[in-house]
Amino acid sequence: HNEFVWWAIRAPMPESPGMKRISSMCAALLIFAGAPGATAGGSKNVEAHLISSANAVRAGDSLTVAVALKVAPGWHIYWKNPGDSGVKTSLVFTLPDFFRASDLRWPIPQRFIEGGLMMLGYTGEVVLLATITAAAEVPKGRFSIMAQVKWVECRDICIPGRADLSLALPSTPEPVRPDPSQTRFFAEARRRLPSADPAVRARYIRTGDAIEITLRRVGGLVEPVDFLPEAQGWIDLRSPPRITRSAAGFTLRFKRPADPLPAGDLKGVLVMGSGVGRKGFEISAAPADVKAH
Repeated sequence: HNEFVWWAIRAPMPESPGMKRISSMCAALLIFAGAPGATAGGSKNVEAHLISSANAVRAGDSLTVAVALKVAPGWHIYWKNPGDSGVKTSLVFTLPDFFRASDLRWPIPQRFIEGGLMMLGYTGEVVLLATITAAAEVPKGRFSIMAQVKWVECRDICIPGRADLSLALPSTPEPVRPDPSQTRFFAEARRRLPSADPAVRARYIRTGDAIEITLRRVGGLVEPVDFLPEAQGWIDLRSPPRITRSAAGFTLRFKRPADPLPAGDLKGVLVMGSGVGRKGFEISAAPADVKAH
């Protein structure tokens, strides 16, 4: 995996008061230390844990697993869209044939400016969640859930990191209850995810050197407002959005890269507010007709 052999000298990045508040909120997140069902690994700067919401699995049922990454002060790792540079954090599960994993759910990322480039990622402690579902029939025994997580940890240098994590869960014919020692941890991790609202309607349109994202039924507009695309190539991340309000919602106008836009829907996270009031909303904007220049 050559993309992880990545080393660069970078200038130290000053931490804004807003980022300090976010890091302070994260400080109380990892309450699972020493609890059953948590395995650890990682590097000097990033400690990785694999945690299960339950201590057993029953046929036909689902449970939540988390990979929690505790990042050392002053360091950061990257979101699935790392921004103008960097390498996304990756997570691959290896499961028995009668288990399947959902898509990964990511908490709301932060922005970082390094050497004039805009990056997207995390400081402090970040928790990635997935749902593991058992088949209708599961044999008796103990089963291993394995997770390989790779990241690039950056401060004034960037270093590739990796952890190979596993946990074993027994099968049971009885109803499985959440592990009470992990209830608060998983509740807090879910709170940090962007929310999905099926009532939200979004469209995007290209106009000259810009891209406009129109959103309806989002609720009250809380500034500052930002949009972070899941994939590279959609917007110029260094360009702040221009906001236009209407009775039905609002439009965000970003400068876009000179290269052709990716095809399909524009997916990402709409971010509103800052500090403890910061909230995210999952957005999927369908394309509209291209305006004349």
